[in-house]
Amino acid sequence: MQQLDKRYYTLTVEQALVVLNTDPENGLENQQASLRLLQYGQNVVEDKREKSMQFAAPERSRRKCSALQV
Repeated sequence: MQQLDKRYYTLTVEQALVVLNTDPENGLENQQASLRLLQYGQNVVEDKREKSMQFAAPERSRRKCSALQV
């Protein structure tokens, strides 16, 4: 497989298929998918952002209310 340019989002679909060496109709064979999973890991994006106060405040107030209802 060719080395993927860091600006992969600039590729056309056709270019991406060539670079990733895959078939748009059939995708990857199981063996190739397993190898890529081992090589690159799962396709997961970690959310490292902290909650803003706008979203954190209502959550805190719900916890306080539920504690008072006990």
